[in-house]
Amino acid sequence: MRFFCILLFVSLSIFPYNWTPRIKVKNGTTGNLATVDLKLILLSGGMLPFYEAKNMQGEFSLPTQVIDDESPVLIQVNYKGVNYNKIVPPVPKFRDTTQEIIVYETTEEKKFLTIKGLIQVSKRENHLLVNKLYLLNNKSNPKFTILNSKGLEVFIPKEAQEITAQLLQGEKGMPIPLSLSPGNLGQVIQRPILPGESSLHISYLISSTAETIELEDKLIFEKENETLLFIKPTDMKVSSSNLLETISSEEIPEGMKAYRVKYDESRTVKLSFRGGSFENEFPKQRKIVNGTIFDTPEKSILGVIAVLAFLYSLYFLFHPQQQVNK
Repeated sequence: MRFFCILLFVSLSIFPYNWTPRIKVKNGTTGNLATVDLKLILLSGGMLPFYEAKNMQGEFSLPTQVIDDESPVLIQVNYKGVNYNKIVPPVPKFRDTTQEIIVYETTEEKKFLTIKGLIQVSKRENHLLVNKLYLLNNKSNPKFTILNSKGLEVFIPKEAQEITAQLLQGEKGMPIPLSLSPGNLGQVIQRPILPGESSLHISYLISSTAETIELEDKLIFEKENETLLFIKPTDMKVSSSNLLETISSEEIPEGMKAYRVKYDESRTVKLSFRGGSFENEFPKQRKIVNGTIFDTPEKSILGVIAVLAFLYSLYFLFHPQQQVNK
């Protein structure tokens, strides 16, 4: 009897699931229903679409799909050139409800977009690992997706190596690997920015065998003429020709030091890093493994974003006057 129960449990866990998707697509700008192209993607199957449909209007049901009982499904709709995603967990109560997806009209205007950035620099043997986090807030009202033909340009030094970038749209969004193209001052990201908050994470290496490693940074779109700099480890020395103010706070994570960095009139700063202990475990090459963009002690892009997002939450602690002005 016990063997029969185990066999029944195993057979049920791998039994295909018959799913009849019910979907409602709403235009968050106008409040009306929208017409979209649609894909269903099984996330455990190499992210290959298993169903596609065009010109689906408003609220509708799709033909019954036989899917893996244990795999989440990504519903991706395309509206006016922008993809909007929703993940459906492999749980009947989520699968059997109407999946509401909100799309938006698009605008070229960047005036609705506010951007805050910070830098975190870690010491490695003959390397500096630079993580830059930008928190983007699309405050358009009514809500629009910002789809600018010129893209979003961010500064990355010419000597940077192994550059990677990902965008996380919203708290429950999927981290999206990004491709970069050369711009006037740095690298350009061609990606629509959805309403609300998003996180843009960029990572690169600065390699040098010199005792002192130089790092240049430049502000392109930030309104403030300063940024927050976090360094790891704490025995690494940092200096600059610009004003460099050490931040003293018990809120700073253990093992890090924080500074407020002022940029010069050209909105440029040059930083020098010297000494400091480092971690020996560092792979020769980073690559995307199972959705993870780093294979380093930081473990994953999501882990880095979580840490940097926490560091960014300290921004208003160190800039109380700006919080009041907001």
